[in-house]
Amino acid sequence: MTSTTTFPIKMSKYIFLILLILSYLLMACDIPIEESEEETLETIETSEDFQALEEKIEEEEHSIEEKRTERNQEGDTIALSSQTLENYLPKKIDKYNPSGQVVGSPYQASGTSFASVEQNYNAGNNQLRITVTDYNGINTQHAQSIAMWKSGLRIDNRRELAGSFEMDKMIGWEIYHKKEKKAEIMLAVSDRILISAIANNQNNTDYLKSILQKINLKDLAKF
Repeated sequence: MTSTTTFPIKMSKYIFLILLILSYLLMACDIPIEESEEETLETIETSEDFQALEEKIEEEEHSIEEKRTERNQEGDTIALSSQTLENYLPKKIDKYNPSGQVVGSPYQASGTSFASVEQNYNAGNNQLRITVTDYNGINTQHAQSIAMWKSGLRIDNRRELAGSFEMDKMIGWEIYHKKEKKAEIMLAVSDRILISAIANNQNNTDYLKSILQKINLKDLAKF
């Protein structure tokens, strides 16, 4: 049963993350907090109470950390190479053609390792970007996001619509900026892989979801 919760509530490090999400939504549209704080808070919904949400985040962190430990014991301690991740970026998407080169961002230091690749696409004034990220060495933030998405968190006001969704038994997060007609989605392909897409001139997030469905997600989830 869906319940609507308004602040103030007891603060914890996990609830603070939810506040950060809200802050991101406000800053993304350059919205003055005093103008939209009441509106935004009144439309936060979740299928879980916040205590249950905190427990789920802890469980998700523990589960992902166990999987990372198993990979480390097998010698898998670093993120996938940029070239490997690049193989999952579409060469062409319907009317969209690649714009510029693939940008790769590998990072490895002090036992921390992650990698990300992104490709921009253009079709006239229509712009699209797809990013694939491997969080192999920094799973905590990824785990927290997955747990919050699984909670059914949903935000809806006159500026944006945001909430979780499922695709091929994978959990994701979608944001639609109503005024700008900009759509964003993020999909947790596995406990370490995240793929995201963002595009302008959209009426909803459906087209972005259709793009991700054309990518070999099951193969990517094997890592």
